[in-house]
Amino acid sequence: MKEMRREKRSKKRGKSKNKEFMDAALDAFVRDQSLQKWNEVQGLKAGAEVDQKEAVKSSSEFFEK
Repeated sequence: MKEMRREKRSKKRGKSKNKEFMDAALDAFVRDQSLQKWNEVQGLKAGAEVDQKEAVKSSSEFFEK
């Protein structure tokens, strides 16, 4: 019985490590997407000489589709 409990406990710990990894990966993905959108807005402001409000609206059209 004790051996079975140890196996179950180690599996739970493995899942916890996987969850921590996925949480870190998700955070990195969100930061990357945010940075891409920020750069897109800055590019629209500088290149097309669009004001901040229109640049944000234009860059968020992707999410509406």
